[in-house]
Amino acid sequence: MPDRVAGEGRPETETAAKPLARCLGEAVGHLVRAVRTPVERRIVVEQRTETRQHGELTLRRTVIDEIETPPGISRPGA
Repeated sequence: MPDRVAGEGRPETETAAKPLARCLGEAVGHLVRAVRTPVERRIVVEQRTETRQHGELTLRRTVIDEIETPPGISRPGA
């Protein structure tokens, strides 16, 4: 019997399905690492609000423009 399964770098004894608790722990570990990793980006936000009255009705429209720029790129229009 070979020590390793074809195409995998783990011994045959580790190829069985992992327990649910281990899978959940690994998933939580990935989420914690993602939250702790700093993200370098800038967000430029512009917001405009228009309000119109028509009798007793009020129409209010809010438009939010967001631009994400990676580091090293200047703000558009600046």
